[in-house]
Amino acid sequence: MSEFETMRYKDWQLAKNDMVVAEAAMMRVANKLMMTNADANLLEIISHIVRLQGAVTGQIDAVLNWCNQEEAVT
Repeated sequence: MSEFETMRYKDWQLAKNDMVVAEAAMMRVANKLMMTNADANLLEIISHIVRLQGAVTGQIDAVLNWCNQEEAVT
């Protein structure tokens, strides 16, 4: 059994909070780099990371919704 299969609702909430903090940090870095005319390739990489983070947060939201539905049924 993987660690994800044993995670509870609170664990998923904490994971989502961590992702939101990571996204905010990445955006601060991106803003700082734009202010210093950083290399466009690096900014593109950061934008891909931010989009990937958004996808992961979306998946966590889906799991949280599923957990809520399971709790309502039981």
